Amino acid sequence: LLLSAMTVEEKIAQLGYNIRPCATMDVAKDYANGVGGCAVSSIADTIKMRKDLQELTRLGIPPSIHGETTHSGGAANTTVFPMPCLQGATFNTTLVEEIAASNALQLRAAGGDMGLSPILQVCTDPRFGRLEENFAEDPYLVGAYGVAAVRGLQGRDGCGGADTYLGSPRSRVAAQGKHYAMYGAAGKDG
Repeated sequence: LLLSAMTVEEKIAQLGYNIRPCATMDVAKDYANGVGGCAVSSIADTIKMRKDLQELTRLGIPPSIHGETTHSGGAANTTVFPMPCLQGATFNTTLVEEIAASNALQLRAAGGDMGLSPILQVCTDPRFGRLEENFAEDPYLVGAYGVAAVRGLQGRDGCGGADTYLGSPRSRVAAQGKHYAMYGAAGKDG
């Protein structure tokens, strides 16, 4: 029903994502047709931006708010944990799941609903400039840590879509696994 009410411009706007923090958005000027989402900033800025989008756009569709959750809650004043390469070095999927659960709780407290992690690349070339974002160089381990991170972010019941991960709306976020097909632009892993 909502899609049939939307103009082409509004549909295109929902596909867009502002990578800048919410605080930089001028809804009335730049986002009259809405926006699919933006990066988390302070809770006050996030609340204002959501309110503006609901009041200043025709359909009032709230955006998705994302944060980088590879090793923190993705917002200011959140706990910073070791990078995924160090998490992977523990050979402890329970710990990876607990770190991700903490990151989800902190991102949710900052107004976010989507965590940009886990990174699922199997990194085998030490020359790759972002090696620290990868769990391991073994596909089995990367898979095991990736499952643990998704369970931490979305909850153990959270692999069935919005109806399940939003079953714990105060502590869970959607996980966006990324960089498993291609990552980087050069070298053996690029």
